[in-house]
Amino acid sequence: MGLDTWDASLAHSHLATPTINPPSIKLSRKYGPLMLLHLGQSPTLVVSSVEAAGEVLKAQDLAFTTRPFSAAAAALINGCRNVSFAPYGEHWRRDRKAVIVHLLNLKKVHALRRTREEEIALMIRKISSSPSLATVDLSGIVYDFFNGLVRRVVAGSCPAREVRTQRFREAIDESTVMLSGPRLEELFPSLARVTRLPGADSKLKKVAKKLDVLLDEIMTDHERRAVRREQGEEVYFLGHLRSADTAGDYAFSREDLKAICLVSRRHELSSLSV
Repeated sequence: MGLDTWDASLAHSHLATPTINPPSIKLSRKYGPLMLLHLGQSPTLVVSSVEAAGEVLKAQDLAFTTRPFSAAAAALINGCRNVSFAPYGEHWRRDRKAVIVHLLNLKKVHALRRTREEEIALMIRKISSSPSLATVDLSGIVYDFFNGLVRRVVAGSCPAREVRTQRFREAIDESTVMLSGPRLEELFPSLARVTRLPGADSKLKKVAKKLDVLLDEIMTDHERRAVRREQGEEVYFLGHLRSADTAGDYAFSREDLKAICLVSRRHELSSLSV
């Protein structure tokens, strides 16, 4: 890298934003559905057609499974110990199997029907109880609905629901911004010490601490419950995972379970709007 490039990188570092959003639609119309862009020192393949996506996600799945290292993900999601950010390998295959078997299969979806109906009824009551001439915050109500539903599906009921919902909303919104694109030092790895923006690491650690405290609360709530569930008691994802772990099907640590819970919630709650 020449001196001019070095100087340009430093001179424009104050313009760096949390996300990189090139005009990919215009570029794909000009250059085609597969483009190789060099974002700094990082080669990035941009896929913008159904056919090309099928080739990448199915036919060439193994070649593209492992995501590039993300310092934000490592800090926020327990060292990338989850399906979304973990490198391909035994750990990734185990977590993926657990999510499919204990959360996404048809039998589990049917078993959660009562939970869905209760959360929908609660959302309808909130809307109907609003004053007739008042503006209704549908974005907030729908967000609360998804938060309540995903929380119960993943970790069961919890005390202080409204307070925890607000705390999760703040933490998830902050973490989504940090996870939505590479940081400047990831685009220019050879200049990591120079391009690191002041205060970026401290903000990352602050949000990571918020999430970790909330996830510890979820784990503690679950651990306080009886190991045996009585008939008719609420069924939830974390309970299934712990039962399978006890039976010897998996070998989850507490940190593994926290990462899986966080990713399950984040996929449903990030950037939700009406």
